[in-house]
Amino acid sequence: MNEKLRSRLGLQRGQDAVIHNRLEGIESEQDLKALIGKLREVTNGVPIGVKIGAGKYLEDDLRIIVQAGADFVSVDGAEAGTHGSLPTLEDDFGVPTAIAAARAGNFWEHNNLKGRVSLLVGGGISTPGDCLKIMALGADAVYLGTAILYATTHTQVLKVVPFEPPTQLAWQEGKYSGKFDINKGAKSLARFLRSTVYEMEEAVKALGKSSVGEVSKEDIFSLDKDMAELSGIAFAFSGQTKSN
Repeated sequence: MNEKLRSRLGLQRGQDAVIHNRLEGIESEQDLKALIGKLREVTNGVPIGVKIGAGKYLEDDLRIIVQAGADFVSVDGAEAGTHGSLPTLEDDFGVPTAIAAARAGNFWEHNNLKGRVSLLVGGGISTPGDCLKIMALGADAVYLGTAILYATTHTQVLKVVPFEPPTQLAWQEGKYSGKFDINKGAKSLARFLRSTVYEMEEAVKALGKSSVGEVSKEDIFSLDKDMAELSGIAFAFSGQTKSN
């Protein structure tokens, strides 16, 4: 860890940077509510959110967070990446993103939360189509991780591949991080985001609608029967009649 990062984290030389697997001091729903209230007071009204991994008891988790007064909830699907975790935790834990989005979207609909609490979903999302489908399932917004890293480094990875992985250029502690051009990376990312939004806008037009917010489950269907049943969307091999 170099001095710049150590300074930003407020660490002394030789002191470990510890990332806890849970918020210390949060043992109950009341504790979470108190923390959200404290953060809102300290930040003078800045929206406060809670991020969770989607698991077996997703709806119970969402209920606890919403009742605690969160302004937004970020739900990570099983495809979401993480740095430094055990392979078992990465590969065998969590609900897939599409199913998590559908379950969370149903929870929002059944509890009339639309417009009151924002729902964000992420995990393995990388294309405009991915973004639009997740929003059609009920998310107010999506967030990207690995796709952003790819877009930011773009052709700059040619400075290190094939002899070193792209992470040696992109990560702060990478062997060749000094070769990364921040300005070029920012421009590459901006182009990626603008093109993603443009393609989503064109897709919305193709659906005959005027905004992303109008896209819903009626606009999508699944090739997988189980997925269709789990998410509450149409099954592609069933005859469909468009309602007036």
